[in-house]
Amino acid sequence: MQSALTCRFTFHNILPGLPVPGTPAFAQLCRDLKRFGFSAEKFSLETPSAKLSDVRVTVALLQEAVTLRVQYEWLELVVPALVQGHEDSLPDIINTTLQALALLDPGVGKGDLVVQSVAHLRLESLDPEVYLSEHLTGGDESYRPDAFAFNVISGGDVIRKQGRIVIAVSAIFAGSVFVDYVAEYANPQITSDTVKEMRIDYYKRLALLGLVETKGEGQK
Repeated sequence: MQSALTCRFTFHNILPGLPVPGTPAFAQLCRDLKRFGFSAEKFSLETPSAKLSDVRVTVALLQEAVTLRVQYEWLELVVPALVQGHEDSLPDIINTTLQALALLDPGVGKGDLVVQSVAHLRLESLDPEVYLSEHLTGGDESYRPDAFAFNVISGGDVIRKQGRIVIAVSAIFAGSVFVDYVAEYANPQITSDTVKEMRIDYYKRLALLGLVETKGEGQK
């Protein structure tokens, strides 16, 4: 299996500033993210255009396995290749960053979290076309299924506000499917228990579609 993860926390209000050198928020960020590998070399302020929405602070953490981006409207964690054990650090990184940003805006902790997981999952049947056909009905024989998508409806005790899952034939790994799962959470408390509940919900979504996360040949 090969997977990547992106977590975006969108603030309810635009920040009045960014945690740049010379601000108390920057000083706290330097101190509290040091345990995750924060250093001056890993910090950059990017201003690609005059638009406020394009200005961002970028920090490489966990030996550059995780990228933290802070913009005026959101903060984002990007994990291009998920390594076992790193998931446990992500809630601490988000909460540590929010605590520093609270020096700029005390209400910054109120917002919406969108988690996107993309993964290549190896099928037991090793036949993606058969798998996709099982989840599609009707159609002409001249058409060959390539992908399908579902909106995920919230219900019960699930903290997820809404979600969407897209499954397609993997263009990288033979005998595998590509899974793009997006879930949105309103005003979440980002704790280890919350993250555990998110994981359980994700695995249930996969299981209902006959998928599980397992290592395949050539995958991580």
